[in-house]
Amino acid sequence: MNFLVTAIGSVSGEYVLSKLNDLGHRTIGCDIYDYKWLAYADLPDKFYQVHCAADEEEYIGDIEEICVKESIEGIIVLTDIEVDVFNKYRLRFEERGVKVCISPRDTITIVRDKKKLAHKVLKECNHIRVIPTCSMGDFLKESPEWEREAKSFVVKPADGRSSQGLHYFSDREEIEFFAKKRGSGSYIVQPYIDGDRIVADVVRHPLKHKVVVAIRKELLSTKNGCGISVLVYEDKALSKSCEALSEELEICGCVNFEFLLDHNRQYHLLECNPRFSAGVEFSALAGCDCVQRHIDCFWGSTISDYTLAHTMYIARKWQEIVTYTEERA
Repeated sequence: MNFLVTAIGSVSGEYVLSKLNDLGHRTIGCDIYDYKWLAYADLPDKFYQVHCAADEEEYIGDIEEICVKESIEGIIVLTDIEVDVFNKYRLRFEERGVKVCISPRDTITIVRDKKKLAHKVLKECNHIRVIPTCSMGDFLKESPEWEREAKSFVVKPADGRSSQGLHYFSDREEIEFFAKKRGSGSYIVQPYIDGDRIVADVVRHPLKHKVVVAIRKELLSTKNGCGISVLVYEDKALSKSCEALSEELEICGCVNFEFLLDHNRQYHLLECNPRFSAGVEFSALAGCDCVQRHIDCFWGSTISDYTLAHTMYIARKWQEIVTYTEERA
């Protein structure tokens, strides 16, 4: 098949492209940056530089042009902002016979809004602990019940990604001062929970209602949440919770759920990212290939089972690559 993979300069880009190539597919890659700036721009069969997804019409125009030129059959989306845009314009591609490999429209609308996600989980998945969440406007108007027990607070955009726009405050007065300077806008407020960050790569086939889950604890990570050193382990109870949550949300394909594991060994749902995680290769090294299963969710009759054979520690390394050379004058 002919696949277009977006944002190939993102952390998951190398693995996704390499796996698609190994599976025998033809890959077209795109990114907002020049190919000389990207370490793995030579992995796809062809590369295109495109507008930023924030410039929606220009970006979608670029993608449509690529789809026509390269006879694209499926689009694999690697960043949140692009998921948002494709969710808005997906019909333009489906009408051309191009499948956008993301979850259904309503699912994306819910999971990309942390307040909507928290409220849905509280209402329909009450066996899963979710971090109490309210809009900053509501928080400032009326003190929520959980405020009295909170030792500190987290403020972030409702549709935030990669820890962008994240702020920590010790009391209500600091939040009120922040609101006067920045405005309440689309910010949400949550109690701060101290704990380990847990990531679950989850793949769900919508027709067979079959789900596989690979869990890891982030031991070391960058400020924007990219894991550098992880522990891959098994937790059957958490896996069942992820299965139930993916069913309730009507997930299709691969997403990742993030949790905080507190000192009492209780999991608290933090968010759902409707794309491959930055650490999707960790799961692959542990025996759970999410790329093949992701494709099978859209074109296959089912997805294969997965059982973790060994608990393992995995560390990531960075590699320098010469991407382009020029003759000296």
